[in-house]
Amino acid sequence: MELVLSENIAEGRLPKGLVLVEGPIAEQLNVSRAPVKAALSALHKSGKITRFKGRGYLVGNSAGTSPIRKRVDETMLHVSPQMADALSKQGTWEHFVDEVELEIVSCQIFGRFQVLEEGLSDHLSVSRTVAREILGRLQERGLVTKKRGSQWVTGPLTSETIRHIFEIRRLLEPSVILEARESWNLEDLRQAGEAIFGEKHELWDVLSKNLSDLIFSRLNNPILEKAIYNRRSLLDLYHRGLLRLGLPVFRLPAHKYSEMLLSLGDGNRKAAAELFREILNAEEEMYVARMKIVGVLQEKVVFAPYIYRADGVPGT
Repeated sequence: MELVLSENIAEGRLPKGLVLVEGPIAEQLNVSRAPVKAALSALHKSGKITRFKGRGYLVGNSAGTSPIRKRVDETMLHVSPQMADALSKQGTWEHFVDEVELEIVSCQIFGRFQVLEEGLSDHLSVSRTVAREILGRLQERGLVTKKRGSQWVTGPLTSETIRHIFEIRRLLEPSVILEARESWNLEDLRQAGEAIFGEKHELWDVLSKNLSDLIFSRLNNPILEKAIYNRRSLLDLYHRGLLRLGLPVFRLPAHKYSEMLLSLGDGNRKAAAELFREILNAEEEMYVARMKIVGVLQEKVVFAPYIYRADGVPGT
């Protein structure tokens, strides 16, 4: 994956200034987001792409470059037959894991369910080995567990689960802002704060992605960065699951984010950390409020055919 993107950058198909985002690239190459994310991270470390105040990466150096926001399509990505064959064979389970993750999250909000390995294999038209690899990946993320007799179960996702995740976030993330000695670009932080200054509200996922790109993806401690990323990505998955069920997107007061980024850009870490705690509290209450709405949707939801209630009744 890294080689494919690197070659297309070198040959000019992905021009300087082009904005690269995981989702469209993964869709174009018919792979999951995980290998694309890893490839973009490697290219960033090698200096071939850079961060900027928006979402994603810029090809080349961001200094003095105007972002080109154009969807990556087949005309911009050349993949040799040999590389295409390698991509198709590289981790077959990766082609399906995003889809299955979303199905699992969408059901566990309603209680405890059993995930049938054989049913998953049949539904995706893949081998039992691939189905097992997919479920193993979900187990690593804490979305399913394996019981005696090789049964896979998931859920329930409750308001208490959400509060536990935010409790951990409050312990980790403000301390990074307050204590860590990171090589943040203060000008980028100030510009990002100014960009949303004066806005009344903004979409949660946009603001959260900006914070992740600007602050939490540039840590000098890779173990801490992974711990923070795991919890933020899990909440993002829950967010997408709630959207999939038809719940409205939620917005948060943008001025708090603006004040926090401006404070951090000015070197006032204490004020930034306190503002970020307030942001986390607001996010938590938004999640919990949305969880309470889910109950009224249960009768209208149709689950994947490999998902059964824990009592053996099909999820549908």
